[in-house]
Amino acid sequence: AIVGCNLGEGGGRSAGVAVACRNHVGLSESFENDKLPTELKGRFVVKHAGMICKGGIHIVSVYFHTVIGLHHPKNLDMMQAIGAVLATLKGPWVICADWQGTPEELDRTGWLKMIGGVIVAPEMATCHKRTIDFFVISEGPASSSRGAVTVGDALCKPHKPARLYLDAGARRTVIRTLG
Repeated sequence: AIVGCNLGEGGGRSAGVAVACRNHVGLSESFENDKLPTELKGRFVVKHAGMICKGGIHIVSVYFHTVIGLHHPKNLDMMQAIGAVLATLKGPWVICADWQGTPEELDRTGWLKMIGGVIVAPEMATCHKRTIDFFVISEGPASSSRGAVTVGDALCKPHKPARLYLDAGARRTVIRTLG
């Protein structure tokens, strides 16, 4: 599921997000793209994958505004809009993003408490000497997280991809509820 990039304020291409999985798993809609808040258009995608735990998981990819930092009003507005979308989803979710800030900076926003999320970040830097590419997982499946690592041999610059590992026994930890 690929969402094309927008034009940045300087007129160049910016953002673009995607969610991918093996073709035998498949992706379905979690949220109707035409109902996305304006702040998220071209910078956000969420899809449901029928894997990892019973009932599947929602996978979110986000590209925050660059250079301005995590605490800039544009990025804070995006976080509020993401929280609104997450509140409509049933079941666990994971957000994969270039956060434009470190895990510590994201934690200081108080946003994680609002959405019920937990940070899972690699120890090794993902961009220059900072870790700004990492995951936020809903509290339920966070207990099945084995951690995240930086993919050091990736052929891209300046960012190095981050990879999230989840325990194969995650299905045991999910409890069925009436919704």
